[in-house]
Amino acid sequence: MDMCDIGQVFSLPLFHTFFFIASFHHLENSLDRLSVLQNAKKILLPGGKIYMTNWNLLSPENERYARSKTLEYPDGSADFSIKIGEYQRFYHSFSLSEYQKLAEDSGLQLEKCEFGEKNSVVIFSL
Repeated sequence: MDMCDIGQVFSLPLFHTFFFIASFHHLENSLDRLSVLQNAKKILLPGGKIYMTNWNLLSPENERYARSKTLEYPDGSADFSIKIGEYQRFYHSFSLSEYQKLAEDSGLQLEKCEFGEKNSVVIFSL
């Protein structure tokens, strides 16, 4: 299902875990990112977790995408427009401070945040 719709489809805590695998980085603005996390939080059971992986497009390993960068933010994050095959898609590359702010603003805990050569792995928890 579309992660932006979880707050409309579910209203009670039902889930122990959410996985956003190579998807959260397609949300085009901070309000949508925060909304998804807040809605997920509402339907997580106590002790629930949100696991996500996102492209780490700012790493040296992903340098080939540097010219696709469309916007840089003061917190160290950036937006990209990348064409893969025939499709042009939006990607957001997160910074640690942005993940921390998302956790704070959504009322979640940033349990883990690791930046690898190609991806970031993040765990938010209640």
